[in-house]
Amino acid sequence: MVNPAHPGDSIPYGCLGIRGDDDCALEVGEAAAKLGVPHEDLQRGIDRRSPVTPELARQLEAAGWSTAEFCVRHQASYDAAQARAKRCAATA
Repeated sequence: MVNPAHPGDSIPYGCLGIRGDDDCALEVGEAAAKLGVPHEDLQRGIDRRSPVTPELARQLEAAGWSTAEFCVRHQASYDAAQARAKRCAATA
């Protein structure tokens, strides 16, 4: 089975107005304030350092990116694959 990517990998910075290659875009902190989520939560989610929580998924949906259900399902698939890999590594 192919391991799914972390949901943060599929969040396009441009849809949130976060600075990537576009100098006119927002900083992550400004985008987080606009979304109504803590800066660190958004940064850690898009950097794959923490899960995309249901609350962050809801805010991303409100910003026009996909649906909260998609984000939550994507996160669950990622988490299950990580657990499976950890179990396999422990038994090897």
